[in-house]
Amino acid sequence: LTSATAASKSRPLRAKLHGRSRHVVSEATAVEETERPIVVLLQPPGACSEFARSGSKYPPLGLCQLAAVVKPSECVVLDADGLGLTYEQTLQEIERLNPVAVGMTITTYTFETVNKYINALKEQGKQIVIGGPQATLDPQGTLDKCSGADWVVRGEAEMIFVDVVKRLDA
Repeated sequence: LTSATAASKSRPLRAKLHGRSRHVVSEATAVEETERPIVVLLQPPGACSEFARSGSKYPPLGLCQLAAVVKPSECVVLDADGLGLTYEQTLQEIERLNPVAVGMTITTYTFETVNKYINALKEQGKQIVIGGPQATLDPQGTLDKCSGADWVVRGEAEMIFVDVVKRLDA
């Protein structure tokens, strides 16, 4: 994603995470994008800010934990909520990054928002991976209601995310 200062150069933002170069949406220094990620882990606009009474925006720590278990070139964390992106801007950024798949956390509260992104991202030809509390508690019901999802991850995704990324890259 580009910051206002780097917008003219159209360079994505990159931040350091656990001492390794990792694509994370933040107000970090912009650098050139070098590889197509296999997965973009998306925190959709409004996922936190609309839920919190104070309008606070919380970083997508769970998504960052997932990104930390794979190679830096394989995964981008896009915190569209934290950046204040619109629906359209978020879809444009995912299209620019051109991943094989997009992953999202789904909860009862974010169900409709996530499903809206699933449908739009399927039109871009993306595979969809969903996980989180809703997917863990009711995996079949989640698949039934989010028919565009290709993968549902139950439980602690850190345990199998490396394998999921390998399968997506095959």
